[in-house]
Formats: sequence, C-alpha cells, structure tokens
Amino acid sequence: MQTLETYFSEIEDKRRSEGKRYAQAKLLTAIVIAIMGGAKSFRDIDRFLSNNIDDLKQYLAWERDATPSHEKIRTFIGSLDFEQVNHAFCLWVNERIRLQEGDWVALDGKAMRSTLQDVHTPFQNFASMVSAFTHERNLVIDQQSYAQNKEQHEHGIVMQIIERLENKGLILTLDALHCQKSLVKIDELEQFYVVAVKGNTSRLFAEFKQLAVGEALSVFNSQIKRKNKQIESQVRVYPCRDWVSQNWASSKRMIVVHNKYLQNNGTYHHEYRFYLSNICHDNAEYFAKGIMQHWQIENKLHWVKDVQLNEDKSFIRNKNTAACYSVLMSWALNIARFNGFNKWKDWLARFANRIDRIVKMI
Repeated sequence: MQTLETYFSEIEDKRRSEGKRYAQAKLLTAIVIAIMGGAKSFRDIDRFLSNNIDDLKQYLAWERDATPSHEKIRTFIGSLDFEQVNHAFCLWVNERIRLQEGDWVALDGKAMRSTLQDVHTPFQNFASMVSAFTHERNLVIDQQSYAQNKEQHEHGIVMQIIERLENKGLILTLDALHCQKSLVKIDELEQFYVVAVKGNTSRLFAEFKQLAVGEALSVFNSQIKRKNKQIESQVRVYPCRDWVSQNWASSKRMIVVHNKYLQNNGTYHHEYRFYLSNICHDNAEYFAKGIMQHWQIENKLHWVKDVQLNEDKSFIRNKNTAACYSVLMSWALNIARFNGFNKWKDWLARFANRIDRIVKMI
C-alpha cells in the first residue's frame, strides 16, 4: 500500500515558491500525525510538532530544525483545494476497503459551527459537511462540503456523493430531508435506499398511519436500552400501498418502527417512525438492524468530531480551511479504525504523543 505522503503529493501546491519552507506532503502527514497524537487545534498542532521535532526527524525524515507556527499551519491548510484533498482521501480509502453489494452506508450532513456568519440576519450562512459512513466498520468513505444557502442544499450534495459511489447495490440510509420524488434516481443508479418519512410529505405520512398491524409481512420484536430506559421495539414490514406504488416510483416496502417505554408517571410513551425503501425484502430484523445502525454516523463520527476533536469549539472562520481540516480529521479517525480502535479515547490511551507508534500505523 502507498503511504500517506504519496497521496498528499498528488495535491497541487498553490503556495508561492518563496513560501515553500516545508514540503507540502510531509507537512500534511505531520498534521495528521499530530491529530492522531491528541492535537485538537492549530495551536495544539504547533505545540505537538515543536515538542516532537526529534521524533519527526527520526521517523518522518523532517528536514528542518524548526516547525511551522499555528498561523502558518492555518494559512497552509486554507490554501489547499478541498476537492483535491477529498479526492486524495477517497483514493486512500478505496485502496484499503472494498464495499460489497448489500453493505449499508449512512449519509448525513453536519454544520461546521465556527463558520457561521450573519447569525442575526436573514442572510445567515455557514458551511456544512455531508459524509458517507459505513455502518459495519464506522469508516468515512466520501464527503462533500457546501455553503448552507439558497443555492446549495444537503439533498443535492447527497445525490452528488451517491453518483460518485463506484460500488453498486449499496443500501443507503437517509433522514426525512431526502424523502423526495428524486429517490427514483437512486434506483436508476442501481443503489438501494431506506429513507425516513415525516410530516414534510403529508400524504405519504398519512398512508403510513393507515397501516394495520395484521397486514405486516414480517414483525421483529426486540428490547433496546437507551439513556437508562428499557425500550420495547417492534419493527413491521409492509408491501407498498396502491397510492404509494403509483406516486413513489421504485418504492417496494414500507417499514414501521414502534418504540414504547415506561415513563416516570407509570404510563407508556409510544413513538412511531416510518421508513420507505426500494428493497424487496420481507425480513423485519434485516431492516431493524440497518435502521438502528444509521445513527452510528451521529455517535461515531459527528459526536467524535464535535466533542472529542473539538470541532464544535473551533475558531476556524474560513469555510475552505474548516472543510479541509475536517477531511484531515476524518483521515485520522479512519486510520484509527482501520487498526481496530473503534473508540477514539482508546486510540489516544495508546498513541497520544507517540509518533514512533503512530508512523507504524499510517
């Protein structure tokens, strides 16, 4: 397999010749190592590199006796082309993982809070990152940044990512924002979908409410523990009703998730969630597992970036800088998970400030 430095060398270096004090590929590798060593900001990266310069020379063939300041690191990352950085990331991922037909992939967007502008005006704007995230291995396989405004929206970006997926027959889990008539395009791309249905599609939502328990093709019962509550969950699979088949082309199954739990006042709280799919499958347990694991993208990616990597507390205002840095964080997370560390804190317990150990993993 090729090294990180090899992939980074494919990214165009847009710096002036006078400003190329550090080789771009080597500096990007050092930044990823710093993130994997526990750095959470540009200042942390600055301190990490300067404190470990001897290890950089020994294990990374660092050529200079100095390291860049946090201002230089910020400027350097801001000069990168996001599309090229993400392309290099996707090439790196594709060399290490081959998705198979039937693999589940979650797609969801996450706002980058630090880029928010004009917060108190009608022209509020910020950057978001949409990621494609595998259910089983918890890996980012693609991502796309966009500015949250009237010209760009999450659904369009998700469709762009789906079009870029080389593997066919993947099962894509999507939230209710993507429950649109354009779902037929996913079917045309030879992919499968399981999409949440809410009140934004009122007639379709009403069709789900008319489903009777006895009409289900399959039922799966289970118990889930969530926030110290024991939840009784029932998943039911139905064939599409006539109106749904006629108006939502490509749809094959309607899925109802019924959760109930005992409240403090002694009464049961009932929660219903509805999903639409183009998978002609009658096993409710099959859908139950995929629907539950969709939330891994929130718990294993968005939460880790926001809380453990401090993306939510970042002061990066520039949208391109924030997007490129977010890709580097995804890279660090993927490396940890490729090496069997599903939890970031477990990775840090072994590799924090240990360049000698990290370089063996990349």
